Amino acid sequence: MRVISVEDPSNPPPEAVDDIILLGADADLIEEISPYLASRGVFAIVAEHPMERKVRVDIGRIHYDRILYIGGTGPDIAEIYATPVRSSLRPGGRVWFVGAGGPIGRMHVQYAIMREEGPETVFCTALRSARLRAVESAYRLDAQRKGVEFVCVAREENERYLEVLQTVGQAGFDDIIVLAPEASATEEAAQYLKPGAVLNVFTGVARGTMAALDLSAVYIKGVRYIGFSGSTLDDMRTTLEWIESGLLSPNRLVTAVGSLSAAREGLTAVAESWFPGKVVIYPNIVDFPLTRVDELNRVLPSVYARLADGREWTKEAEDEFLRLLLDPVAP
Repeated sequence: MRVISVEDPSNPPPEAVDDIILLGADADLIEEISPYLASRGVFAIVAEHPMERKVRVDIGRIHYDRILYIGGTGPDIAEIYATPVRSSLRPGGRVWFVGAGGPIGRMHVQYAIMREEGPETVFCTALRSARLRAVESAYRLDAQRKGVEFVCVAREENERYLEVLQTVGQAGFDDIIVLAPEASATEEAAQYLKPGAVLNVFTGVARGTMAALDLSAVYIKGVRYIGFSGSTLDDMRTTLEWIESGLLSPNRLVTAVGSLSAAREGLTAVAESWFPGKVVIYPNIVDFPLTRVDELNRVLPSVYARLADGREWTKEAEDEFLRLLLDPVAP
């Protein structure tokens, strides 16, 4: 591990470094030297006064390279490093899911609402109303049962969006999960972070995607910007445990089904975000067009009758689907 304390920007390190420690607050300097951070590098800012402006930060590197900005007012630098970065939602806190309309967003929302020590407020936004309505209809009842304040609003409803954001966001958020791939979404959301809050750049924005963020909040308010890409085997085991325990239900994400002949259309549907969930292709059934599960009553009423609430895929629905369509000559 190489650690340098940067005081002279005219003498940069010859190669990427694991840690950069900046004594003082200088937005220009941070922008100049932060590219020298190696993957999983840490940029520690020690200062007492806020910077005069926001800093352009590569949020693509926060996501893919997991670089981390930490800080404090000092003077003990070791204490800054010793403060853990929270990686789970604050129990009883307030969370905002930015771009909650897609399948990954839906899984985040489901996890937040269903966990035992979940947040008290779940705020969901997305670009389009249709996708967000699907999220709201899927989890509204669960939120009511858990006593969770559940608010959804789409950006395309501009006037209502701004009004609701002002109302719900006035108290700030303990956690913000950004699932929208635009830098502007991260910039807007970051303005509503409470002291000690965490913003997770979960969406896969490309390296080089710059967002203007308030890094003064990192060392004055204890705010953290984190990112994540890829899952370890332990992550996968944990997810399977959640599924087996009922904390997560992937069946709720199934939006459309089809046979192998519908695979190309299914790929297009995913790429162009036709559906607010996942497409499942069954390769061993007879030809069957890509069909929304909530429209199966038109073609397969016995399958539709086995959906949960007329919209959620179930094991019983799948069994009936395969009974009717399984190709007897398929290998």
